[in-house]
Amino acid sequence: MACELEVDWSDIIAGLMSDNYSELRQEIKTVDDFVIINDTYNANPMSMKAALDVLNDIAQGRTIAVLGAMLELGEHEIKAHKELGEAVSDRDIDVLITVGEQGKQIALGAKTTDNDSTIIHKTDNNQQAINFLHNFIKPGDTLLVKGSRGNRMEEIVKEICRQGG
Repeated sequence: MACELEVDWSDIIAGLMSDNYSELRQEIKTVDDFVIINDTYNANPMSMKAALDVLNDIAQGRTIAVLGAMLELGEHEIKAHKELGEAVSDRDIDVLITVGEQGKQIALGAKTTDNDSTIIHKTDNNQQAINFLHNFIKPGDTLLVKGSRGNRMEEIVKEICRQGG
């Protein structure tokens, strides 16, 4: 758009470099001896799959995906969550931790594929996910935490960062 408006390239670059992007989107942090990708701002089928790809791309050790609901999908909700589970199985994800009711559909989708190498752990809420992660994270792990804003999954990130693994 800026090019169409004939804005000078140096002004475009300066504008992009100075912009304050919102938090909770692809924030990558190193905590103790593991990496956490905080992508808890929002979630939809495309952004969830893209975040899984980022997890695979940057991970050095085990890949752990902590996934919550994609909200406001209407009649496509169940199908979209099952397909997300299938997408997890299509990628090289070592551990899937699901959060909440829709998370159960993600886990179900992951189980229906031929790939049985992914460990799946279902939790009912953020606190259960936090408790599980504290006992499970190892040095070298890379975690992705992602879900729609209504899930408040940033609580998971905050607590894991505060207490470490």
